[in-house]
Amino acid sequence: MADRLDAMFSVFNRHANNAEGKARAIFIAQFGQAKWDEVIAPNDEDEGGEGIMTIFGPKPDFYVYFYVTTVMLIVNGDLDVPVRQEAGA
Repeated sequence: MADRLDAMFSVFNRHANNAEGKARAIFIAQFGQAKWDEVIAPNDEDEGGEGIMTIFGPKPDFYVYFYVTTVMLIVNGDLDVPVRQEAGA
């Protein structure tokens, strides 16, 4: 069995299993685009933010925990998300 990644390494490696797109789609479906834009996007370099690892800088709130946990579950293969739920699909 491959080594499991913790929360920080999972977010850093969110390209694995397309966790980035899948977690984004799940987050937006659950909380909406406005909450994504408010909480996650400011940390995402792909969306003009400072870099996704800055998400761990301030005290994380419920939304950050939700996103990070979702990414970690997908990266580690513990959450299977159908392609139709991925962002942009």
